[in-house]
Amino acid sequence: MESILAYVTNIEPILITTYSIAALMATAAFLLLIQVMILRTRLNAKNRHRKRFVEKWRPIIAETLYQVPVLPLKLKANERCFFVEEWNHFHEILEGNCKRNLIRLATKLNIDRFALRMLHSKHFRERLTAVITLGHLREFAAWDELKEISLQENSLISLAAIQALMQIDAKNCVTIAIQLISKRGDWPTARVARILESAGANIISEPLIWNIDHNQTEETLRLLPYLYLVHSQRSSPTIDKLLNQTVDDRVIAACLQAINDPIELPTVRKFLDHSRWHIRVHAVTALGRLGEKEDIARLTKLLSDPQWWVRYRTAQALAKLPFVDVNSLEEIQENLTDRYAIDILAQVIEEKRMKWTSN
Repeated sequence: MESILAYVTNIEPILITTYSIAALMATAAFLLLIQVMILRTRLNAKNRHRKRFVEKWRPIIAETLYQVPVLPLKLKANERCFFVEEWNHFHEILEGNCKRNLIRLATKLNIDRFALRMLHSKHFRERLTAVITLGHLREFAAWDELKEISLQENSLISLAAIQALMQIDAKNCVTIAIQLISKRGDWPTARVARILESAGANIISEPLIWNIDHNQTEETLRLLPYLYLVHSQRSSPTIDKLLNQTVDDRVIAACLQAINDPIELPTVRKFLDHSRWHIRVHAVTALGRLGEKEDIARLTKLLSDPQWWVRYRTAQALAKLPFVDVNSLEEIQENLTDRYAIDILAQVIEEKRMKWTSN
């Protein structure tokens, strides 16, 4: 009897603790359910608000594509973020006078001042939206703040700031942009290329070439992928110098990608038998852009290259030559004996036929 009483006495605290933990877990689950319901309710309310805003303002923004509305417009404080998102969307898909009208509409609604205030928001998304908006507005008053943001570690907002600065004043921004590009390895190459391309070759050529000529190796490597955006007559001397001074595959590949002047054909041909297959890929691709009739024989030989990518890019290069059509490719194929060369050319011939049919 005493042992049973002792057992009950010992297990009672354990049961109390277990019941307490279970009650706490049930309470936490209930509170979490309430929080989810509140968030869901808020999200639904926000979506309804957004829908009403879009129904009201999208026709007004669409009208702005032709002329800025003359009636006085009022934008509620809780609608500004919706307006900025919608406005940015329109701005990014339109060109010319439409953009100028959009800027006039936004200025009329004091969106410039709103975006300047939003730069100091605690929320990252709002700061990023403000940067994008100020760039679209070409708001020079934000220049100093955007320049500081372009130096931040976060790659997303820093690159957005550079894009905004280029939109505001490309001539004054290009040197800043290129210096940062040479030091940042985290900025996506494709997006950087679009930003530089939007500024135009007349603006970026000299600063880009100067920085390539005067930077250290790693910094130069970060700039070389954009060399193709430069005027060819300005880039040719730099390309020649780099190809004559380096054995670095990365430099050679970037230079071959950038070559866009027929005067460089002798240089390109030298790399057709390079020991590294990816260099041969870039060389045949360059021939596809610039090659002459005499290069058909050189490319035909490379259809038998041991590497599949070299064979494929070679066949594509042949197909891209302006004086080579499907009939010419079929004639080349008839004279081939290597089965790999025959197969790869057959694939590209079919691709060209499909492209021709779709057009």
